[in-house]
Amino acid sequence: MAGHGVEGDWRPSVQTHRENIVLRIKQKLEKLVAPGVDEATRETKLNHIATQFEKTQWNDTSTRHDYTERITKKLKELEAATIKKLLAVKTTSTKTWTLTQSSTPSRMELSFICTDEL
Repeated sequence: MAGHGVEGDWRPSVQTHRENIVLRIKQKLEKLVAPGVDEATRETKLNHIATQFEKTQWNDTSTRHDYTERITKKLKELEAATIKKLLAVKTTSTKTWTLTQSSTPSRMELSFICTDEL
């Protein structure tokens, strides 16, 4: 079929591309998150968030077209929500921002925890 409706067993052909899809998601998120003091922790969190985001879309779809559409739409929503949160917060040089993740079965979002540096 041409993208809509039941496609049969579409997952095996897409399975081989999932790692690249996670990498692209992570790259999009990296642009929104400034490097932190602990680069290894930042990298681990970004990998985890991108993997869980992709996994959620994978599990919630029944067609290849739906999977592609969900990744695109939900990633744009995630980016917009992250930018909105960043713009809503006033930062100063005495603040440190930590990337955190909260996840529910139907939604994933990024949040930033602000702590004072002494």
